Amino acid sequence: MRSLVLLLALTGCGRFGFDEQRPVDDAAAGTEGVPIDSQVGSDAVARPCTGAAWCNEMSGVTDDLSAIWGTSATNIWAVGGGGTIVHRDAIGWGRVFSATGSNLTAIGGSSSQDVWALGSGGGSHWNGTVWQQRGVPTTPVEDIWMNASDNGWAVGADMWRWNGSTWAIVSTPTSQMLRGVWGVNANDVFAVGDGGVILRWNGSVWTQMTSNTTRDLNAIDGRGVNDIWAVGNFGVTLHFDGSVWTSVPAAGTEILYAVAVAGPVDVWATGDNNNLVHWNGSAWSVAMAGTPRFMQGMWANSAQEVWMVGGIGTVQRGP
Repeated sequence: MRSLVLLLALTGCGRFGFDEQRPVDDAAAGTEGVPIDSQVGSDAVARPCTGAAWCNEMSGVTDDLSAIWGTSATNIWAVGGGGTIVHRDAIGWGRVFSATGSNLTAIGGSSSQDVWALGSGGGSHWNGTVWQQRGVPTTPVEDIWMNASDNGWAVGADMWRWNGSTWAIVSTPTSQMLRGVWGVNANDVFAVGDGGVILRWNGSVWTQMTSNTTRDLNAIDGRGVNDIWAVGNFGVTLHFDGSVWTSVPAAGTEILYAVAVAGPVDVWATGDNNNLVHWNGSAWSVAMAGTPRFMQGMWANSAQEVWMVGGIGTVQRGP
């Protein structure tokens, strides 16, 4: 059984179910279903997540995972180094053919039949059946947000817009590297980046907003125009209430790479050195996830279903 699990993980042909019990050959690759405080290394036994705790899900890969996005708890995608793409369905996680060897750092879509995986000058598109190479941004991409099959944004070294047939660069009022993008709708989109830059799209042009910070901002997410969060270096957390961006006292000084807004009193952010923090509607607090891996991507399906991904194929689900 041990050799079979290793073979499937290496070839990417197997799926790793949630209810099966199996030895774990490499705990660093992700121990599916094992509560964090119960992990005991290579002899741990995988079992489903239970209770109000963060636990690992076996991704089936050991490549670093950079980003995660989905449409439901049984349709989630994560991407990473060397063109790695893994998918979660009702059975478990499995590696799929990605049609690219480029390092992938961003994933997003408008539906389960329209998903883009982008990265360091390469990427591919999911049409509901297969991943295929298509024309993609030619400069590094850090994040992507899609509003429809003919409208979306990718940010990084440049600002790219998808019009349904091609990706094209759109001018912005900044030369800073952009790290995150999220939108309320097609005519109200926000982007964040280095030096505390925050941009807003009004349907015609990008303008720069006052962020009240010079810290690099790495990610953005929200529930609506009156509830948007941005996070970044030195643990900075900013909130937009529809009128102004406000710096909110942080729960630490570690770099935050990702944020997921699950509800008005349920916001999660994660990053370096096992740093997981939670907003309860009043304050941020540290909620350790228990993994030594750096975490780079988050996605929330609901307040009870949040996923994060990171180093050496780590996938965690909580809370």
